[in-house]
Amino acid sequence: MTDVDAAPEKRARVVHALAREAMSWAAPRLSGLVVFMIGASLLLAAAAPDALVNVRYIRRALPLSVVEASHFVASVSGTLLIMLAFGVWRRLGAAWVAAMTLMPVGAIAAIFFGAHYWYAALLLAGIIVLFAARDAFTRPTALAGAIASPSAIALAAALAVGVVCLGLWNFRDVAYRHDLWWTFAFDGQASRFLRSVVVSFVVVLLVVLWRALAPPAAPPMPVLDEPLRARLRAVLAGATSGYVDANLAFLGDKRFVFSDSGESFVMYGVHARTWIIMGAPAGKPDEAIEVMTKFLDACETYRAQPVVYSFRPDMLPLMLEFGLVVRKIGESAIVPLEGFSLDGKARAKLRQAKSRGERDGASFRVLTSAETVACLDRLHAISDEWLAHHHGQEKGFSLGRFDHAYLGEFPTAVIERDGDIVAFANLWTMAAGRALSIDLMRYGAGAPHGAMDYLFVELALWGRDNGYASLDLGMAPLAGLRRERAAPLTSKLGAAIYESAEDIYGFEGLRKFKEKFAPEWEPLYAAARDELSVGAGLVRAGLLTSGGLKGVFDR
Repeated sequence: MTDVDAAPEKRARVVHALAREAMSWAAPRLSGLVVFMIGASLLLAAAAPDALVNVRYIRRALPLSVVEASHFVASVSGTLLIMLAFGVWRRLGAAWVAAMTLMPVGAIAAIFFGAHYWYAALLLAGIIVLFAARDAFTRPTALAGAIASPSAIALAAALAVGVVCLGLWNFRDVAYRHDLWWTFAFDGQASRFLRSVVVSFVVVLLVVLWRALAPPAAPPMPVLDEPLRARLRAVLAGATSGYVDANLAFLGDKRFVFSDSGESFVMYGVHARTWIIMGAPAGKPDEAIEVMTKFLDACETYRAQPVVYSFRPDMLPLMLEFGLVVRKIGESAIVPLEGFSLDGKARAKLRQAKSRGERDGASFRVLTSAETVACLDRLHAISDEWLAHHHGQEKGFSLGRFDHAYLGEFPTAVIERDGDIVAFANLWTMAAGRALSIDLMRYGAGAPHGAMDYLFVELALWGRDNGYASLDLGMAPLAGLRRERAAPLTSKLGAAIYESAEDIYGFEGLRKFKEKFAPEWEPLYAAARDELSVGAGLVRAGLLTSGGLKGVFDR
């Protein structure tokens, strides 16, 4: 077959593929609209007076108890179907199963309480539509997740209010009496309407409580045992992309998505329904798209909101490729170490810090990870003293904490006086970019004044002498954000917090401390599906880091 002869077949395959994708997109949305319309119809039927011919037919065919029970069932089914419509729209398998179960029940109830054949026919059509689109509902979730989204609950409550208004109008000629609530009769449609309204609101309330008590769905937290630690070490040892904060993987508070080769990963924390990647994919640069795709697919499967927190400009093309909204969240202080020296007027304060530390009897050295393990008891005492003095608590997620297994993974920079360790900071290193950074910084009462200045200066000199390209001094949160009228809302809010919350966090003081090293300020970003999700993700990242609201305000 020639290329010319094959052209129609190729076009047909392309058209078929496009049609399949279009149907995959449209089928759950159409099904969601159908389910919503059916649920709303059942609620409206409960508030509408029955035709006289229907009442006569029902009196002859059914006992009153069946009519009353059917009206009750129709109200419950309609309310639940409205809430399930959102889950059907999002292709949740549990929502499809529940809707397929409730619609036949609603159809039978519509016939029994008012001979509403048109409603029954509508429900039958809905069953056919959902059954035809059954292959589109591939996302697993618990039933609570399928029915109890905030949007679904709000819409069901709003429609219930609308039904109340409609019913009050339809039955405006019926004088209200307390005994209407307890009147059971074939022509007691006003009484059935009142009871159906209460039933609808009770159903919404119960679903709210169900949602409040239901645990969030997420993959189980992995056990950070030795096989997983060895796997993480292997990735970081051979990584040619990523940042030094990938060493936070050893904290044990994150989940992981690995590439098929096992040579790259992203790590993320979970807060409610938000999954937050810390940093950037670590490992091989050509596998970044793969691990990000796996992560976003998992978010789709578990109905989670994806957020990527604290990444640099090199990751911007990848974030934009996935259609994420990117916002600046601060700046990172990077000190180039090639040719670093203390000479010149600009480095006068650094020379003074080094001289002052030496006059106070301080000395600097870097412990290997094995030497760190041997000194952990002494380091722990210093850490406890530091926390008590600062009324602080241990952090997590984006910051290290004192944990023997965690600190045993790294070399440690220490300051000694008279042969005793008085201050320390564990060091993050990474092959990619020959980068060096400090994580946990603690000092005791025996440390000289300006101990951290002295430690940073000595570490920069040590890093230069040992072939490291840069020293990352860490993030200055919310620094460099814009407040102009055209700036994004997230940027305006962040800039306002930076300027007004100095007493709570010390944003400006932190930046000035790092400015002494004349760093290159590199912007840091966060990304999510939309602007509001970026803001919510930053709040949740702060809560994960600080261990709750109390920790957020601990200085």
